[in-house]
Amino acid sequence: MAWRLPVGVLADSSLRVVHVIDSFEIGGAQKHVIGLAAAAQQMGVRCHLAVATDGPFQEVAIRAGLSHRVFGLPSVRRRYSTRYVEAIRKYLDHVGADVVHGHIFASAVAAAEAAQAVGVPFVVTQHSLARWRTKRDLIRIAQTYRRAALIVAVSDEIAEAVRAIEPTASQRVIVMPNVFLPTPDPLSNSGFRIPPRPRVLCAARLVAEKDVGTLLAAFARLAGTGLGVRGVVVGDGPQRAELEKEAIALGI
Repeated sequence: MAWRLPVGVLADSSLRVVHVIDSFEIGGAQKHVIGLAAAAQQMGVRCHLAVATDGPFQEVAIRAGLSHRVFGLPSVRRRYSTRYVEAIRKYLDHVGADVVHGHIFASAVAAAEAAQAVGVPFVVTQHSLARWRTKRDLIRIAQTYRRAALIVAVSDEIAEAVRAIEPTASQRVIVMPNVFLPTPDPLSNSGFRIPPRPRVLCAARLVAEKDVGTLLAAFARLAGTGLGVRGVVVGDGPQRAELEKEAIALGI
């Protein structure tokens, strides 16, 4: 049975929201959570971060003035941890959470269970398609969706994947794309010209889900256009050696 957010609760400046995420390692979801919590805090919402393991982004959270607790657990990435569930449950009691917001598989699953244990409404953001999930993982995430009062998908494709996994949650899925600060669109300017020898930078973990190979293929196609485009990939990960070989084979 899913919890329902009380009517008018978002207008209450005393609202206490706990965001739960796997780690403070550098990543898009981590940046999203810190930015979301910092923005909400500026609106008067009291935000806390519950984090399994530390990392470089902890300093960013400190500079943003965000209250947080690092549990010091071994990596929980892509797995279910009963220790994580219990650590979250105790933290929810400690801060007196009104809403729990889970991000990324391990944290979403653990936060949903902990939120139900203490009787607090639960929200989840699905940040990716997570094609790596096993049958057991899909069973767990389906249960997580059933426990959620609201499921936020960052794209239409992800929203459809959520509905396919747990059809009963369909009415509680909303699409809320990741946003950037508004800037003028250069393509709307008739005088826009591509600068000479433009550089395209990609900063990413070199893992299959980031699909950097497709970007390399695009760089190779651009190399033949005469535009002088220079592509730069910054990152590391298990696919590094494979991608380096691919770049050589493409002649870029």
